[in-house]
Amino acid sequence: MAEKTARTVALETLYKVETEGYKADITLHREQQAIEEDFREKALAMELCYGVLRWRLKLDHILRQFYKGELEKLNPRILNILRMGAYQLLFLDRVPPWAALDECVKLAHRYGHRGIAALVNGVLRSISRARDNIKYPSLSGSALKYVAVNYSHPEWLVERWIAKYGVDETMAICEANNQIPPLTVRANRLRTTPNELAEDLEVEGVKVVPCKYAGMGMKIYGCGAPAELDAFQRGCLQVQDEASMLAAQLLTPLEGMRVLDCCAGLGGKASFAAEAMRNRGLVVALDINHRRLSMLMGNCQRLGIDIIYPVVIDSSVELKLTGFFDAVLVDAPCSDLGVLHRHPEIKWRRKKEDLVRLQALQLEILENACRHVKPEGVMVYSTCTVEPEENQDVVKSFLSTHPEFRVEAAGDFLPPEARKLVTPEGFFFTFPHREDLDGFFAVRMKRSRKG
Repeated sequence: MAEKTARTVALETLYKVETEGYKADITLHREQQAIEEDFREKALAMELCYGVLRWRLKLDHILRQFYKGELEKLNPRILNILRMGAYQLLFLDRVPPWAALDECVKLAHRYGHRGIAALVNGVLRSISRARDNIKYPSLSGSALKYVAVNYSHPEWLVERWIAKYGVDETMAICEANNQIPPLTVRANRLRTTPNELAEDLEVEGVKVVPCKYAGMGMKIYGCGAPAELDAFQRGCLQVQDEASMLAAQLLTPLEGMRVLDCCAGLGGKASFAAEAMRNRGLVVALDINHRRLSMLMGNCQRLGIDIIYPVVIDSSVELKLTGFFDAVLVDAPCSDLGVLHRHPEIKWRRKKEDLVRLQALQLEILENACRHVKPEGVMVYSTCTVEPEENQDVVKSFLSTHPEFRVEAAGDFLPPEARKLVTPEGFFFTFPHREDLDGFFAVRMKRSRKG
């Protein structure tokens, strides 16, 4: 069996993401296990994988100028070898052109034949020679084409954003989506304080920058994989974006409460609530995926949480649960268009019609969840998308048939610094290019006494 390198790991990840619909982060982590001891190779694999995913449309635009056939008809592995080669030649200064060419030709021999290797060699050499003469769409010719190609985003999405935000802000959005996001963690209040955690991380050689809005959060730099940190292994921290922390805070979890998380996933918000409750009370975590809930419970053990109870269930069907809850969270399945900087493969999977399809699913889950909110209890609806069909439109539709619920201004339940992130309608809303946070939406709705 041939030895795995950064390039073979990146290529295999790209292949599985593109042809089998795998998630890039989970797949890359699994593939990296073969080179886990070599930090530089591991880092290069991540750079190549995410670089190609972020810049795929621009890379394909470049390749079409040098490959005379149809890219779509190439074997997916060969196409991604070409993309990896073009990315190294045009985006990575630290990789010498000869090395990029040599390694890509070796990969072509491994996954193709002599003719394919010659094709890869010829195309990439042509790109290397003509790198200063590559043609791109001009802004004066077509703003849509210019932004889509130069910022590597699908045209349907660029067209939406230009219509809503204008060309300049759309470019800012796309640019933010192409940036490598910071790694954000929160202090586990059951085991430490933010100040103590920051001191412990600095002892481990990690640079710490406190979050601007969430007092328990901090951005950390220079640590590699967070799971390798001693503070992580001791359960003193949890990886979670600042916007997600603030959305969870809208539940105002207190000791002794009963909390229902209808779409728990890996449990970032459920564990946030349990920590805020001082591990006293009940958090019921629902998810359709048994594997995700198993990972959630393993994480709870690390964090010292024992009040979360997992239930494998589809929240879009009737929930047969006992009793009412003080707070219900619907962190709904969505298009994930607010987290493209973390999951760039989503750009190439989503279609315009997904927004309508997902809206129907979100309303179904809200309809089922609201029946379990006690009188004068609260329900928080949140997504990691910035599209109104999945956010404001869902809330408006839900409230039109449920007069027993009313919106409570999110700013009344957030730290003073975060209140500027609340819209006049009382919605919590963030955008990566504005606040350097994940794109997030959340609304807090209170049920009336008689509802």
